[in-house]
Amino acid sequence: MASVIEKFWLLTKNRNFRYFLPFMAFIGNGSLGLSEFAKARYSFTGKVNSHTTEEFITLAKKKEFAERRKPLQEQIDEMLHKDNSNWVNIRGPRPGEDSKAMQDEQRRKLQEQQH
Repeated sequence: MASVIEKFWLLTKNRNFRYFLPFMAFIGNGSLGLSEFAKARYSFTGKVNSHTTEEFITLAKKKEFAERRKPLQEQIDEMLHKDNSNWVNIRGPRPGEDSKAMQDEQRRKLQEQQH
């Protein structure tokens, strides 16, 4: 019994035991604590995704089929043959501006310029 106590006493003098082990315990327990806080946050806000893994897979497949990409050469040819001389710079609304009124005004000015 005395030898176990002596070995433990010697172990407590070790730098790794005194500093590294508590540090690693703090890191491990901290990650567990953060995950619990994150669960609590989502349980109260109700913004957790309600989709299951299978639903995510089917949604991804539908999106993939909907967005069939053209081959790279076709995209390059489209960009090369596009007419870039007749474009209009239309800015988005600034904070505090009414976006609907801004879009209507820009459309009106564009129509006046075309006529």
